[in-house]
Amino acid sequence: MTPVPPYDFRRAFPWLAFVTGLFFLNFLTRVIFSPLMLDIERDLGIHHAQAGRLYLVFSVGYAVSLFASGFISTRIRHRTVISVSAVAVGISFIAIAMTRTYLELSLGLLAFGLAGGLYLPSGIAALTSLVREKDYGKAFSVHELAPNLSLFLAPVLAVLLLDHMSWRDMLAYIGLISIVTGALFQWKGRGGDETGRSPDIELIGSFVRARQFWGLLLLFFIAVGASFAPYSVMPLYLVDERGLSENWAQQLLAISRITGPIGAVLSGWLSDRLGPGRTISLYLVFCGGSTMALGLAQGGFLTAAVILQALSSVMFFPAGFSLLSKVFPSDVRSMAISCIIPAAFILGNGLAPSLLGWAGHHGAFDIGFICQGGFMLLGLIVIPLLRERLDTV
Repeated sequence: MTPVPPYDFRRAFPWLAFVTGLFFLNFLTRVIFSPLMLDIERDLGIHHAQAGRLYLVFSVGYAVSLFASGFISTRIRHRTVISVSAVAVGISFIAIAMTRTYLELSLGLLAFGLAGGLYLPSGIAALTSLVREKDYGKAFSVHELAPNLSLFLAPVLAVLLLDHMSWRDMLAYIGLISIVTGALFQWKGRGGDETGRSPDIELIGSFVRARQFWGLLLLFFIAVGASFAPYSVMPLYLVDERGLSENWAQQLLAISRITGPIGAVLSGWLSDRLGPGRTISLYLVFCGGSTMALGLAQGGFLTAAVILQALSSVMFFPAGFSLLSKVFPSDVRSMAISCIIPAAFILGNGLAPSLLGWAGHHGAFDIGFICQGGFMLLGLIVIPLLRERLDTV
């Protein structure tokens, strides 16, 4: 008889890798716009502030979808939700590739956000269903390889392919791959066979009343902003304010992300040994300082700051999701994610890049980075609020 999950980590690894592959495509579709944005701006005749608002449009759709996924997964098993998300992302990407105006692109990104946001709660549920709780840190470190590889490969793909095809062609090919992979996961994947707990007003109210909820919301907002906002505007910043060539700016963006998998694995290892709370405290100090350095550094020090910020920006998520999984019981975990991540994503992936884009439009990217890094350090005050498991829901 075929054993069923949760497995020990070694037995679960092939299925963790499959889920991670879906997350890789989900994340690549989100971050590919940063290295393409210079071409998109020229093609559509838009400026930095308009480009920054595109991230906000996408984030609104993504957040709405994240919240709705908590309701959808009560009727459809998590594995099916993951597959539907991948296929819908692929379709929306093909549609975006055919847009010709700023309005059409904005609507396409809204639809893309609605499709992409379905993944995360069900992806986390599938992941935690595959392994035992003592292996959560290692499982999430594997899962977090996906965004780190995406952040590295997105600028590499731009450097390698934009000389041979347009940004529209790149989006269409990525969309086709997402469709095929989503269908394959539905057919051959494992994990996520259960459905989520049906959400209700009382359940959501219990989250809102808990200090753990607000502490995790603040930390995820900080972490999403640290990971996405600098990355989303980095080519614009390096070219317009620091005078780098477009090619070197893209190469530096890619080089900086080589360290991402190291940071993710290190975070998972530290989380299992030091605990997620202490690991997150180290992350806030390291990433907050390196983000401030982006705005202060010049020359070789700027190159070092870009690399250190990229390394540290990914160190939150294995520890963060491990902490969230320990704080919230398994039957409400996907709903907790559906409540926390949408708000964090609108603020971190929507508002933060928009504010940096606005700063850049006024020639002040450096001030934006300094303010963001300083705000990250404030997250240290909420760590003591997250020491207890929430068993009252």
